[in-house]
Amino acid sequence: MLRILHFNEGRVTVSDNPEAVAPPAGDELCWIDIQDFTASELDLLRQRFGFHSLALDDCIQHNERAKLDDYGDYLFLVTHQTSMDNNGARSFHAEELDVFLGRRFLITVHHQPVAELERIWNRAGAEPALAAGGVDFLCYLLMDELVDATFPLIDHFSEQIEKIESAILDHPDNSQLHHLMHYRRMLIMMRRVLGPQRDLVAILVRRGDERISERTGLFFRDVYDHLMRAAEQIEFQRDQVANVMEAYLSMIANRTNEVMKRLTILASIFLPLNFMTGFFGQNFDAIPNSSHLLFALDLAGCVLVPLAMLAWFQRRKWN
Repeated sequence: MLRILHFNEGRVTVSDNPEAVAPPAGDELCWIDIQDFTASELDLLRQRFGFHSLALDDCIQHNERAKLDDYGDYLFLVTHQTSMDNNGARSFHAEELDVFLGRRFLITVHHQPVAELERIWNRAGAEPALAAGGVDFLCYLLMDELVDATFPLIDHFSEQIEKIESAILDHPDNSQLHHLMHYRRMLIMMRRVLGPQRDLVAILVRRGDERISERTGLFFRDVYDHLMRAAEQIEFQRDQVANVMEAYLSMIANRTNEVMKRLTILASIFLPLNFMTGFFGQNFDAIPNSSHLLFALDLAGCVLVPLAMLAWFQRRKWN
């Protein structure tokens, strides 16, 4: 799918004609969005805009980390959208979004729909004044939406980790450890996506590129601050997962100790019983000095000794 927004003298026109894919003329600005692209569409970009083959190859590979490349007349940015998976909202999906930013054009290339891009696209189509700040300002709006969309996901992970922590304190089981490892893996993956993205924005802010106006540079600094805050929250949650795992292991160890203590008490109770039953159960024709009284004492000992041991354990608070 190919679509184009043309901005000229406060007016905006929409087109999906491939023949309109070309560098804007005069004072015109344009935003070209290509979704689920084909080789012919990328070749069209190469012919009309003279994009480097390495940048176009990065679009095709679709597994690049976030980065910023300067090709002279334009910047090539690789960024990502993070969103909930559709299979239960327990993890996230990272969709690559490639951006070509020139002085008067903005080109976005992606495989799957990007909800944040759609919002900015519709807003730019309805408010032509947004383009008055230049295509770099449209690029800022897009980056800002992508970054802000990560916070609900981070908050979701935080809520789930807190629920697991409460469940562990009530009754630990193996499934909780599995869920903790799952969220730990998701946080690591998020850090791998957002870390390079933070570096990308930092370079964009520091280098003072002529394609980024001073006014828009201030807005990009705000995006960088948001990425720093997201990184801090991810690190905090990773520490929280580690603490919850320690609490889980501690609860399991305490439960194991309780089981071992009760088994030890049972073994201690049966130890004198085993002695008495073993002694009087020897294979003799007649036990010396045997009498009914001795037999009665044996039976009484089998009852009284365990009771006395239980009372002693209770007094010492061992059970």
